Amino acid sequence: MKVRHLLWVLLFLTAATFLLLSLLPWLPPLTYDMWKFRLVSAEWGSWCLGLALLVSAVIGLACVRCKSRRLTLALGIMLASVLLFCLPLCEIWQLAQSLKVPLSATKFFAGEVGPDKTIKDVVYAGDLTLDVHLPGVSQWDKSLPAVVVIHGGGWNHGAKSDFYKFDRWLTCNGFAVFDINYRLAGPQSRFPAQRDDVIAAVKWVQQHASEYGADGTKIALLGRSAGAQLALLAAYFLASPAGAHAVAVSPVRAVVAFYGPTDLIWGYDNVMQPDVINARFLLENYLGGSPASAEAAYKSASPLLSVSKLCAPTLLLHGKRDHLVGFHHTELLKAALDQSGVPAEVLALPTADHAFDYNFNGWNSQIEQEVVRRFLSKYLVGNGSDPKRSSAGLEQTEANR
Repeated sequence: MKVRHLLWVLLFLTAATFLLLSLLPWLPPLTYDMWKFRLVSAEWGSWCLGLALLVSAVIGLACVRCKSRRLTLALGIMLASVLLFCLPLCEIWQLAQSLKVPLSATKFFAGEVGPDKTIKDVVYAGDLTLDVHLPGVSQWDKSLPAVVVIHGGGWNHGAKSDFYKFDRWLTCNGFAVFDINYRLAGPQSRFPAQRDDVIAAVKWVQQHASEYGADGTKIALLGRSAGAQLALLAAYFLASPAGAHAVAVSPVRAVVAFYGPTDLIWGYDNVMQPDVINARFLLENYLGGSPASAEAAYKSASPLLSVSKLCAPTLLLHGKRDHLVGFHHTELLKAALDQSGVPAEVLALPTADHAFDYNFNGWNSQIEQEVVRRFLSKYLVGNGSDPKRSSAGLEQTEANR
C-alpha cells in the first residue's frame, strides 16, 4: 500500500508540474525569472507536449490496471495540460498556412544551420568591434548583399553575435553579416551615442564590404528589441536629407526590426504591467532622464517621429503576447509608415513573447525566418528573388532549411 501511495503522489506531482508549465504562457509574468520560464514553456512547449503525452499514456495504463479514482484525476490533469500545450500550436499552424510557410518537426527537434566563416573582433570605430559572418562556401556569382545586425539588451547590456545561429542562417541564405557592438548606455554614453555607432558601422561596411566579398551598396539593418529601435532610427536618419548630409553615408536599402520600441514617450507612460525589467529605468539610463526632463532626447530617439516618405522599406516582427515591449509599438509605427507611403510589412505572431527567437528552431522562429528571407530577397537583393548562389552554396542552403 505504501508503494502504491508513493506512486500516486509521484504521478500527481508530475501531472501538476506539467499543468503549471502549460499554464505559464497564458499567465502574465510577475517577475523577470517567471518571464524567462514563461518564454521557455511557450517556445520549447512541444518538447513538454511530447513528454506530457508519454506520461499520460503511462497513467492511462495504470488507470486500466488499478482502476483508481486518484489516478483518473492525475490523468485528467495531464490531459488538460496536453490541451493547453496544443492550443498555441493550432494558432501557429494557422498562421503558417496563411503565409504558406512550411513548418518542419525535424528542424524543431534536431535542426542545425550549416557552418560559416567567422572573423571576430574587427575594429570599425575607436575600440568598437564587429564580427563578420560569411558563407561557408568559397565561390559566389557576385558580391553578397550585407546585413548589419544590432543586438538588444535594454541599451545597457548585450553583445555582438548573441544570436549567432541566426547570423549563420543568414549566411546560408546568401548574405554577408556584420554583427556589431556599440557603446552601452550609461552616464558616459547617453543617446545619441548608440545611434551614431550604428551609423559609423554602416559607413565602415560601405567602405570595406568588398574586402569580405560583400556589396557596400546593398545593406540592410536588422535589430532586436533595443537594437531594433537603433536599427530603425539609424535607417530613417540616414534616409533624411539632414542625416545623409551630416554623416556622408548612403541610405540603407531595408530595415528589419524584431519587437522594438518605436515611441519612447508612449513607452515610458505605458510600461507593461507587471514591469519585470524596470523599463523606465532603462529609458532614463539611455536618454538621460524622464520625458519631462529630457523630452528632446525622447523625441529624437523615437523612430515613430522620424518617419518620412524617404524611409527604407521596413519589416516589423512582434509577438502579440510580448510582456516587455508592447505590440502597440509596432501598430503605431506601421500606421505612420502606411500614411507616408513607405513599404512596410508586419509579422504579428499570436503566441509569441519578447525574444521568442531565442529558440532558433522553434515554430515561431521558422515562420519568422521565412518572412525575413522573403523580405530581404525582395528589397535587398531585388526582383523578389533569392541571392544568386553557386551550385555548392545553393545545395548547402537547401540542406539546412
